[in-house]
This record gives sequence, structure tokens and C-alpha cells, in this order.
Amino acid sequence: MGQFVKEERQNLERIMSTGVPLDVAENMVLGTDHAEIGALILARWSFPDDIVDAVRWHHNPERNKNATTKSDMTYLSNLMCQPRGDSASADGHSVMPSAAVVERLGIKLDQYEVIAAKTQSWMVKLSDTLTFDR
Repeated sequence: MGQFVKEERQNLERIMSTGVPLDVAENMVLGTDHAEIGALILARWSFPDDIVDAVRWHHNPERNKNATTKSDMTYLSNLMCQPRGDSASADGHSVMPSAAVVERLGIKLDQYEVIAAKTQSWMVKLSDTLTFDR
């Protein structure tokens, strides 16, 4: 089992190195992605449907036919936690928010950018705090 996992991880990394987003690479290698697996587990554990949907569509909010504030905030939270350098995250997704989500939440793009920048700053500080030299 360990060798299989190692090979699949290498396949994912190889595909992603070409610029393919994580969830697309996962579908290419595994036939599904982490969002769908997480949603299936939560559904199996009888989590509320809105939480299951928030997990399922946290990369693709436009495909969520039952979008709620909770699912939109989950999407934005995930997006804000992505590395921000050249307007694309490490997994190839845009770090610019979905226009549909921005509209539904009634936020302005400049507001999002301020919050996202602060989130990144906090993440760096937290990472520095939690990094221990061995």
C-alpha cells in the first residue's frame, strides 16, 4: 500500500508541475479529488448538507447549485490561504475570487484584497511561530 501511495503522489506532483491545478490532477490520477472525498466522508458521518456542500465545492463555487453564505465563506477562506505571488496559487487556481461569490456576499474586490493580504501576513507569522529548529 505504501508504494502505491508514493507512486500516486509522484504522479500528482509530476502533473501539477506542468501547471495543472491540484483537484484536476487528483481527478486525472485518482478519478476523484480531495473535496469530493471529504464531502462523501462528511455525508457518511451525517453532517448537515450545507457543510457537505461547502467542502465539496470549496474550489468550484460556481458549480454549487445550493450556494450559501457558509459555502461562499469556505471558498474564500480556502482561497485566501493559498500562496499569493503572481495571481495564481501553488496548485494553479486563480487567487482572484469568483465573481459570483463576491456578488452574493456583497463585497468589493478591494475589500477582499485587504482581507486576503492580512490573512497571508497572519499565516506567515503563524508559520514562523510554529516552525521549530531541530
